[in-house]
Amino acid sequence: MLQTGFSFGVEALKSVILTLCCVERHISAERAVLLSRLEEEFQVNNMKLNFYVIPEVAQVQLLALSM
Repeated sequence: MLQTGFSFGVEALKSVILTLCCVERHISAERAVLLSRLEEEFQVNNMKLNFYVIPEVAQVQLLALSM
């Protein structure tokens, strides 16, 4: 049961670290969701930056995403 809940938390937050922080009650679930969203936005913006600055990197990233 615990493993299923933990797996669900990792999948939902997309982060083992944030899930562990919630389990250990270092941060609230709401805070973990906000931090997960912040990380996702950072990665999206970083990918956009790479797309415009370094086209070769963007092509590799797009190929990786399509696999």
